[in-house]
Amino acid sequence: MKPGWTAFNRPNSNLRGGHFKMPAQAQITGIKLSEPRMLLNSLGDSWEAVWAEDGNLYAVADDSNGVSDRTIVDRSDGEHTNFTVNVFSGDCIADLTGHTVNKMLDYGMAGPFPKNSSDGCSWKAMGITSVENVLYVSVGRHDYGINSGDSHFRQTAQNTSIIKSYDRGKTWERSPECNLKSPMFRGAKFGTPYFIHYGMAGSESAHNSDKYIYALSNNGFWDNGDNFKLGRVSKSDINDLNASDWEYYTGGDGMNDASWSKDINFTVRGKAGYVLDVPGKCGMTGAAYLAGLNRYIMILWYYTSGSGCDNEKAQNQGLDNAGQETVWDFYESPFPWGPWTKFASHTFNPLGAYNPCILTKFANDDGKKFSIFTNGNFQSGESKNADLYYRLNIIECELIF
Repeated sequence: MKPGWTAFNRPNSNLRGGHFKMPAQAQITGIKLSEPRMLLNSLGDSWEAVWAEDGNLYAVADDSNGVSDRTIVDRSDGEHTNFTVNVFSGDCIADLTGHTVNKMLDYGMAGPFPKNSSDGCSWKAMGITSVENVLYVSVGRHDYGINSGDSHFRQTAQNTSIIKSYDRGKTWERSPECNLKSPMFRGAKFGTPYFIHYGMAGSESAHNSDKYIYALSNNGFWDNGDNFKLGRVSKSDINDLNASDWEYYTGGDGMNDASWSKDINFTVRGKAGYVLDVPGKCGMTGAAYLAGLNRYIMILWYYTSGSGCDNEKAQNQGLDNAGQETVWDFYESPFPWGPWTKFASHTFNPLGAYNPCILTKFANDDGKKFSIFTNGNFQSGESKNADLYYRLNIIECELIF
């Protein structure tokens, strides 16, 4: 095992071979994780990224100052906006360099009490994908846990839309005003859509991914959601940014059109209404298809205190702040619609890492090794310089068989 790596083992279901022919009935039995590597010139969280047609990674970051050319940045350096659009280049994860393309000032400045907000919520970016050289990002209205009224102080997410950019993030359509007035997905049932990643610009073809864009959404929470719904839209229709073009998985063989409905209220037969149902342990996240394994990997994450909000419940559990301790549960599946099976788990303390994003660009051909974007404890945000966890962190992961 490499220095600085930690192994975690749990049983799991069988894998079938992909591009790299795994032995028949090979099982993932655990994971090895490297120590996080922090990019001190970054600031923000929820670093969700897509490997685009030009070979670069385009990443959205929430509550962010973006990526600076300074060696170390903190909140005092530049605008701290609700979300930024960033680009990272490099053929090796160790040599990755980045900069901010757009600070998305039209979507407002970050903070728990947003000014000039008719609904008391803030804009946050979630999933990102690229289709035929067009970037797409899901954006929604989030209400911080201290204000949301949720019994567990979770941050709620609702009234989500998708925006698009023809120039690699420099300009965007639809406008914030349009998204606020006429959101694509009203309410919270598809409040946090994250696109499933299929290699470079979706070039890996599996389970109709050559025809459809798939997205996973929990039931409307940034932290500690309860379950996941699966939606899809035709690649030929996504550019229209019309919610009526989307369909939702209803059960059975997802390769058949009969297993999908345009009714977002339709439940998944035999699965409690969702493709994955783990109450309180489903922070918003996405999934990645690893072609070498012919398998999907999804990392569920949650705060052990019940939410990321620093509340009395967290203090009673002996945590200095709720943001210092999270759990990552690793799941795998042969299909985007499941069945999803947990094969490993890891607790982060005091880093409190959250919103993990699997980078297919840096996955080995056999799918056994890949890298992850994540970030640390947001409650360290008032710290200065290198003491601040609230940055882009990179973790390398190796699957154990």
